Amino acid sequence: MCFKCFLQSLRPSAHLFSQLSKVLKLTSVQEIAFGLAAFSSSNSETHRYAVQFVRQKLPQLLNSYIDTGLYLTRLHIMQSKLIN
Repeated sequence: MCFKCFLQSLRPSAHLFSQLSKVLKLTSVQEIAFGLAAFSSSNSETHRYAVQFVRQKLPQLLNSYIDTGLYLTRLHIMQSKLIN
């Protein structure tokens, strides 16, 4: 079944993308890709919920990258102090 056909068979709701993400065990990056793919839906409700989903998930993904970067920077600083 194609992705577009799959989306057309589902009833759009505010929780649809979150529920699918949990069932499919998507990573954060996959969630964003899934939401972006749904932007092309001909169903205006699906498109609207996809936009909401990406708006919710994208900042979380970016923050996780920022937090990871800060953690790695702190770890590098601690490591350099221990070596010196």
